[in-house]
Amino acid sequence: MVAEISADHIRWAVQSRSSGSEAPWHVTVLEDKAFKDDTRQYKTVIPSEFANEIEVRLCVSWRSNVIVSRTVRQSIIGIGGRPHAPKLIAQLQISSNSYVICWNSPLPRLYKVSLYSLDGKQISSDETTNQCYLFTNIPTENCCRANIGYATFTEPSIDVAVKLELANTNEVTLESPPQLVFTNGTAIMKLYDVDDYVVLTDPKTIAYDPGPGRTITGTVLIVAAIAEL
Repeated sequence: MVAEISADHIRWAVQSRSSGSEAPWHVTVLEDKAFKDDTRQYKTVIPSEFANEIEVRLCVSWRSNVIVSRTVRQSIIGIGGRPHAPKLIAQLQISSNSYVICWNSPLPRLYKVSLYSLDGKQISSDETTNQCYLFTNIPTENCCRANIGYATFTEPSIDVAVKLELANTNEVTLESPPQLVFTNGTAIMKLYDVDDYVVLTDPKTIAYDPGPGRTITGTVLIVAAIAEL
């Protein structure tokens, strides 16, 4: 294989992405002269990322063969490049005038959460570092649209908009008595008797998959699980 690589035309590239993300790799193809001088070193510029840390690896290809190096993590200064819009992961009506929304983004940030009427008039605005937000005292007339974005960026294209459709809770009939939903850090469980404070009966485990690379630790996944019940 070494002889084949030496005799064939090869291409070098750098692959990069935000650390810990499952985003596709950004590929930066190097010039043909890369690694051909005596120093065996080469400098290039890779796309800026909206992250505090990035993953980088070297890639070499020839014919139909591709080899990549081990992944190296590198801290970067500043907030990186243009951010991606937050990703909505769960939403749930809590009462006749309250609604909770949960989202995810590559890195924890200061988020701006706004509520608008359907004709575009702003009802409320708030900033939070959490990735779940509970809207309360929501008006029932001409309602509503929620916007989730970053407090330090004002581009509307990186906001996520959610239409809130409030159901009349007086028309909702419960199919089962109230249940207590909780987590032990590895699974989400529920108790049918909310007064069973010492857990005399075994809780039932909810079949919920948080997805690859995510753990059940916090409000975000609890609400996501409740929304799937």
